[in-house]
Order: sequence, then C-alpha cells, then structure tokens
Amino acid sequence: MRTTTAETSTPSGARFRWPWIALLSFGAVTAGIVGGRGLLDTPITGVKIGLCIAAMVVLVIGALADRRQRKRSALVATALMGMLAVCGATVENSRKTRRLLVEQKIHAWNVFHYVLGTKYFDELGYFDLYNAALLADSEASRVFADCKMTRDLHTHKELHRDRALQRAERDKLRQRFGPERWAEFKQDLSRIQRHRRADGWCKTIRDLGYNPSPAWLIVHRPLLNAVDISNTRTLVRLCSIELLLYLLLVAVMWWAFGARPALAATLWLNVYFGNTNLLVGSYLHYDWLVLTVLAVALYRKGYAIWAAAVLGYVAMMRGFPGLLAIHPAIVWLRELITRRRFSRRHTAFLLTLALTCALMVGLGSTTGRGFEAWQEWREKITVHAYHQPLFSKRIGLKRLFIHDYKTGKASITTGRRIKVMERNTPAFRAISGALVGLALLAMVRRRDHNGMLLGLVPIFALMVISRYYASVWILAFTWAAVDRRRIANLLSSLFLFGWVAGVYLYEELGGVDTWHSYYAANLAVGILFLALILRFLIRDGIHLYRARREARSVGTPEPPAATDSPS
Repeated sequence: MRTTTAETSTPSGARFRWPWIALLSFGAVTAGIVGGRGLLDTPITGVKIGLCIAAMVVLVIGALADRRQRKRSALVATALMGMLAVCGATVENSRKTRRLLVEQKIHAWNVFHYVLGTKYFDELGYFDLYNAALLADSEASRVFADCKMTRDLHTHKELHRDRALQRAERDKLRQRFGPERWAEFKQDLSRIQRHRRADGWCKTIRDLGYNPSPAWLIVHRPLLNAVDISNTRTLVRLCSIELLLYLLLVAVMWWAFGARPALAATLWLNVYFGNTNLLVGSYLHYDWLVLTVLAVALYRKGYAIWAAAVLGYVAMMRGFPGLLAIHPAIVWLRELITRRRFSRRHTAFLLTLALTCALMVGLGSTTGRGFEAWQEWREKITVHAYHQPLFSKRIGLKRLFIHDYKTGKASITTGRRIKVMERNTPAFRAISGALVGLALLAMVRRRDHNGMLLGLVPIFALMVISRYYASVWILAFTWAAVDRRRIANLLSSLFLFGWVAGVYLYEELGGVDTWHSYYAANLAVGILFLALILRFLIRDGIHLYRARREARSVGTPEPPAATDSPS
C-alpha cells in the first residue's frame, strides 16, 4: 500500500494554498513598481525595490515550505524566484538602462583600462597608461583636449594635463613602443574612444588606473595581442564572453547548492546597486566572481584539489578571494594539534593552493617586464589600498572610520579625509582585529563550505574594495542550502535583499549623497557579520557545555569539534 505523505494528507483546502503564494509575491512586485514610479524619480529604482521585497517574500515562503516538507509550495517558490531573476536581469541589462554608460554594446571605461592596459602592459606597466593615452590622443583624435586634469598613478594625486604630457615626453613613452606598435596603440585608443562621449573621458583618465595582478596577464595578454581590437565587431564579441560566464555561474550554483539559492543570487546580482550599468559590455569584468563561486562549489562537492587550483588562480589575480582559504588552514592546524595527524583532504587543498600560487608567480613573470611586474603591482596596489577608503562608493569596515565623528558630518576634502583616517586608524585596527579574531574562533567548529564562507568576514574587516567586488556576497545565499528547514539560515539572504532596497530608499527618499548612503550600507554589513559570528559562538558554547556535562555524567568521549549547521 502506498504511503501517504504529509503533503497529500493535508486537508483539501490546504492543497490550493500555493496560488496565494503567487498572488502575494506578484502583489509585492506590483506594489514596488507602482510605488516606485509614484514616489521616486527613477522608475528603475522603484522596480528594483519591488523585486527585492518580492524576493524576500518568496524566500520566506520557500523556507516555510521546505521546513514543513510541502514540495509543491517549494517548487512554486522556486519557479517564482526564477521569474523574478529573469525580470531583474531584463530590467538591469535592457538597452534603455545601459544607454548612459554603455554605447554600442561596449563599456568604454572598462575596455580602456582592461583591454589597453593588458595588451600594452609590456610598454606601460602599471603607471603610464594615462600619460601614454594623453600623448597618443594629442597626435590623433584629440578627444582628451578639453580634459584639464589626469591622475598620477604613482601617487594617486591629480595632475594637470600639460604636466602629464611633459612627463610622457620625458619618460620617452613613444620610444618604448616602436613606430608600428605606437601606431597600433593610437588606432586602438581611437576606436575605443568612439564608444563614449568626449565629456565622459575626462573622468575616465582621473580613475585609479589598471590594477589586475600579473596573473591576469597570463591568459589575456596573448589573447588581446592576437586579435584586432580596433575592429568593432571583434571588440563586441570579446565583451560578450561574460554573458556565457553568467550562465556558467547560475549552472554551477544550481549544481552545488540548488535552484532557489542560484536564482536568488542571480536576481541579487542584477538589482545590487554596486553593479548598475556594469554587467553588460565589459571585458571579463566579473570573471573573478565566476571563478570564486566555482571554487566554493567544488569544495562543497568534495573536489578539494580542483577547488584549490581555481581559488589559487583567482586569488593571484584579484587578491581578496584568497581569504576564503583561511578555514581549510584552520582545520588542518586543528587536526594537527588535537589529533596529532594531518587531514589528507585539507593537506591536499593547501599544497595545491600553494603550488598554484607559485605557478602563477612564475607565469606572471613571463611578460616583457619579467618579475619586476610583480614588484610594480605590489607598489601600485599598496598606494591603491591606502587611497581606497577615501572614495565614497567603497565597501569595507575601514570606510566607517573616514567619517568625522566629532562634527557628525562626512569629510569633504581629500586632505581632511586623510587626517580623519589617520586619526581613527588605531580604533580601526582594534575593531577589525577583534572582528577577525571572532571570525577565526567561529571557523574552528564549522565544516568545509560553512567555514569557508566565513572568509567573507576578513574581506570586509581588512580590506576596502570597489562596490562591484562586493558581488562576492552572493555566496551568502548558499548558506540556506545547508539545511533548508532552518529559518535562521535565511538571515543573510533576507538581509542582502533588504540591504539593497534600504539603500535605494535611503538615497532616493532621503535625498542624501552617496557618501552617507555607503556609510550606512557598510555599518549594516558590519552589524550583520557581527550578529552571525556571535550566533555561531553562542551555539558552539552551548553545544560544548551540554556535551561536556553529558560526557561527565555517562563517561563517554566528547563529540567532535565541528558542527554541520552554520546557524
């Protein structure tokens, strides 16, 4: 006789509750769209707020369905999340939305840095892209003629255009290329300049320069030198490769963590304010994100060696993803201390990671600049990291310490911000050290994927990153995949959507500038991470106390020093 499940044994009226789920979800979307169009100046913002609210509703309903083992309701929640993800991707990447920054399917700001900086790295290194571009422009298209200032990439200070041209002549930048190579550089620059209005280029050459490490050059330098990037069609195709990577991202998350977390992450990636007008038309702007997610997914599925190889590569390219390897190192050390043995899995992971990093250093030294490329990058990234907190649209704990708490106002000038940052540095180091220390303690009893995700905390506590790098937080959606019946595992997912909606409302309805809104955004993230860590530690303390009390009463060994659930 066939066993009746809880789903089929419910009263007949309960079987038809799922249409109300759809009605409630799409009602939230409609309310967000209508309310956004009525209250906000930017309709797209209102749509994204509505999508965030609807996503939170669907996540809660899906979690309740999982907890009560209502498969039909869970399936409907997943389908609704898929519809919201498609809607979010359509809204963010429509032709109308990207018209301001992305013209003719190419994000010129990104291509200028990542394509020109990579192709001509042998001649320009990390410090001479802007000066060489000004010199080449003065001989060709003269798009930069009205730009008065550029940035000195050695010091990050702004420099007058005439002085930059004098330095280009003094450093003999033209002679570094040779006649044919210089002509090719001018041709490529002129082609890229057509994809952005002339008045927009003045901001581009005051940006922070070309920053990827020499590991990025291993693949992309020979590729970009092998193709004709002065051909618009070729350039568009290169900037379309990332669309395939997005599909790979969804597939990998679906494979490792399930459909609903993957679709929720896809939606958030498109509504998150840090990705506005950046997802389409760039040259592999988010390859690091796809590789980071792939590494975590492989680790989750038990492919430790492959996970270490991928994570090592992306860590050498971008730096901060490497902090996700802290947990495997802690587990290895814990096993060595407590059990006097090496964990095979984690030993293989760490050895593969170390070998991959060493290989990347060697291959990254094969450019025309040799090992000096790494030395230049270290110098560049040190100055870059020092100045990162001084800009408004940045994510990181240190960003909270540029605020002048004596006056209660944001520091206006760069000089004033530097003084405030230096005055608050001791407090920042103490708080960031405490947060990292608590995160390390929480990692001790986490297993594999759960512990690896806690590496997101040191990224926030120790670094200040550009807003689009915070896209790595889509990994937080995977916590819900560990145990879908635990409502507490939804905390980070609900926070991320509420965080985005809150920042949009804070900016649009409050009339505040981005300096204040990003301050509030960073403060909220800090509170979230602290709350998660404290919850982990409290649960661990309770677990250890009960286990030891039981062990003393019955004389049995204490339980293993790790727990499966992150909540």
